Amino acid sequence: MVDVGEIQGATMTQLEENSPPVSLLSKYLDGEYHQLKEELRQFIGNNKLFNMQYSNLNMQEQRYLAHERAKAILRYPASKNQLDEQAKGSMDYMKKSLVLGEIFAFIDPSTNVKLGVMVFLFGGAIINLGSPTQVEKWLGPLKDLQYTGMFAMTERGHGSNVRCIETEATYDFYKQEFIINTPTRSAHKMFIGNGLHGEYAIVFAQLILNKKSKGPHAFIVPIRNENGLYPGVTVVDLGLKEGMNGVDNCLLSFDHVRIPREYLLNKYADVLSDGSYVTDIVSNSARFNIMLAALIGTRLAVAYHSTACISVGLTIAIRYAHRRVQFGPNDGQEMPIISYQTHQIRLMPLLAKYLSLYFTGRYAASLIDDHQNSGGSIATNREIQALVSGIKAYASWACIHTMQTCRECTGGQGFMAENRIAGLKGDVDVFVTYEGDNTVLLQQVAKELLVQYRKEFTQGKFSGMLSFLTKTISTSLQTSSLVPQIHGITTNAFIANALKFREAKLLQTLAARLMNKVQKDGMDSFSAWNECLHHLNTLAISHIERVCYEQFFIAVKKCPYPGPRSMLSKCCKLYGLHCVYNDRGWYLEESLINAKVAKSIRTEVLKLCKEVSEFSLEIVNSLRIPDNCIHAPIAGINHDNTSWLFMPKVDGNNNLRMKSKL
Repeated sequence: MVDVGEIQGATMTQLEENSPPVSLLSKYLDGEYHQLKEELRQFIGNNKLFNMQYSNLNMQEQRYLAHERAKAILRYPASKNQLDEQAKGSMDYMKKSLVLGEIFAFIDPSTNVKLGVMVFLFGGAIINLGSPTQVEKWLGPLKDLQYTGMFAMTERGHGSNVRCIETEATYDFYKQEFIINTPTRSAHKMFIGNGLHGEYAIVFAQLILNKKSKGPHAFIVPIRNENGLYPGVTVVDLGLKEGMNGVDNCLLSFDHVRIPREYLLNKYADVLSDGSYVTDIVSNSARFNIMLAALIGTRLAVAYHSTACISVGLTIAIRYAHRRVQFGPNDGQEMPIISYQTHQIRLMPLLAKYLSLYFTGRYAASLIDDHQNSGGSIATNREIQALVSGIKAYASWACIHTMQTCRECTGGQGFMAENRIAGLKGDVDVFVTYEGDNTVLLQQVAKELLVQYRKEFTQGKFSGMLSFLTKTISTSLQTSSLVPQIHGITTNAFIANALKFREAKLLQTLAARLMNKVQKDGMDSFSAWNECLHHLNTLAISHIERVCYEQFFIAVKKCPYPGPRSMLSKCCKLYGLHCVYNDRGWYLEESLINAKVAKSIRTEVLKLCKEVSEFSLEIVNSLRIPDNCIHAPIAGINHDNTSWLFMPKVDGNNNLRMKSKL
């Protein structure tokens, strides 16, 4: 095993004389946590342990490096104290936790996932599902890294359908113990992170009392100590994966492993010493839903992680596009590839979408903090749960699309591991099924929209998720017209109303379709739902796009600095118009726009892409990603150990340009 001191990565320097200064845009994007983010950036940037390393590391060494990085982060005071903040229910603990995750995600996805599983996912489960006594017992040693944890929910046979997991926890009345058992191969816990290191696992299992199941519950199960695995515990290394090979994912199974009765996390239900089951939530289904909903912060963390990876990919691709020159109006002068319309139309809408997700993620975190600060429980707020599920799906899909586009926009250089994009592509692919399959999550969004629509339809007064159903939109639904001439296509009024109209129309027609299939066609509800899945998911995406645009527009209005506000405003318009343009076929079907308007929207999107490209470098530099996390030579980071690198040359205007060898 290579010593961690030897795995420090290449010596690197920023090719510009100085790192980008803290701009007004930087301060606005960082928001209230600007100072904390700056401290975290310095902690990462000044620590050689976080320098990238892409050569001569086998899988075991990648895991070792990720483990050491995670422990270093968890010893950092801001990280160490965050579990206490969550346990105390501090006013802004969700926003602050996600800020930490966002900055640490710059390092590499393996490190961020590893530290999340080791402490925050395991500890978060104890905080959210355990009693105060359990929190007091387990949290202190975890915070001090006296042990690390795992989170074991997914099984071979059941991923999304957690309700039907097969692992059992049978109560032994005489010994006051639960017997954790894996009855079948399909019940093996799968993709368990930190599987080769964790001393304890949160294991979800069917709680069996008197041969009857009370549904899935969470248990603390000892896995190993300094002498090895406990009897009855089997851990199987899953080996090499498409990406994220710094995370030691394993299979986990149990052969009648006994644990104390007190190891059942008992915030919502408990088994007393006499074997009686006590809970304030009578319905097994409702109790199960509340238990899962309590873990919603992890799902939002995946969205933040996806967004952070998008920012790294775009920073590399956009910096390269401003430096790399190719072709030109004559043989003597080549142009930077950012000047080409085809490059602009690929990258600039993704930059705009990134910003929309950035502000929407912050909005969702604030909703969670505000709701809990007012005495509410996130476990019973289905509206916030649905929003977070939708954001996670939208962000992770945007992430894998962005990585592929950045790879293509950097040519053969993007294929080189040293330039980071290739590795990120493999690492982030799992996000679309990690912490919930995206396609399934979208159904949760659509279901909640339908529930509220049916509940409030008879009143004709909509609130919450449906507050966008204003009189104007209702009239548009009846007349199928929202004349663009009334509002220019670049105005917020046109973009916002178009997005609202699409969501409202999809919701209205979905409700009607489901009703007809059940009442007129005699279908059972499951079959009717199955026949409308495409409609359901289209509705869910339209909802998230509308929310993202609205939150982006609000963020633009709140920006106090004229220069940054102007840049963000153009990005916001680009995001909204690009959404409308992507669905122009649907808008034409609904007669909301005509062919002439569709062409005008295309023209405006291309124009905005060009305008945004002119200050795109300023935006990505304002993100202030540490140089050792950007790492890519094509983004202007010099290395001392790679002979093949293209080195930017400075032209007469002191601008960095990448000279073509073709």
